[in-house]
Amino acid sequence: MKDIFKSSLLYDFYGELLTNHQKEIYEDFILNDLSLGEIAEERGISRQGVHDLVKRCDKTLNGYEEKLHLLERFSKTKEDVEKICQLADSGDKNNIHKIKTIAQEILDNATNDANNIRMGAMQYTDDLLANAESIIGHTLDSYTTKYDSLVNSLQECYDMVRNNRAELDIPDQPAAAQNEDQGYEQEEEPAEDAFPDFDLDSEE
Repeated sequence: MKDIFKSSLLYDFYGELLTNHQKEIYEDFILNDLSLGEIAEERGISRQGVHDLVKRCDKTLNGYEEKLHLLERFSKTKEDVEKICQLADSGDKNNIHKIKTIAQEILDNATNDANNIRMGAMQYTDDLLANAESIIGHTLDSYTTKYDSLVNSLQECYDMVRNNRAELDIPDQPAAAQNEDQGYEQEEEPAEDAFPDFDLDSEE
């Protein structure tokens, strides 16, 4: 029961940082008190899938708390406010100084918390970016190596084809053969006596 209460508080502080799908299932399990089997049947997924998702959400929410400590600060402030209420209800004028002291501590803590939250958020963001940078860097190195290997293989194939062509040493073809290959046939000029002379002045 204590874990459920803590999980619900963590969800109140960091729930908006989950995806919509995660929020829906986590709310059903933590806030709506549905069983893993009921959620699985309603969502059309396996019971193990629901269990794994809830565990991932717990890990994510606790990770935010380890970085930002919002729940811890909230609990401390709540305790201080309860002390102030108790001192005020006592009606003892001597408690005024104590009330002012606790109130000032709350203000100081709030200021420090704001600065720490900002630094914690920046650190958390930097951790995420560093992780993304590492993944992209490894991927880039991997693809660069594969690309270089592909280029080298293509270059080797290209050089081999050129060398094989050079080794063929095809002789030059005669001009007539070249003409035949090109579909041309040289026409012979008609001989001079191909056409007989006719005497137009002779009479039959």
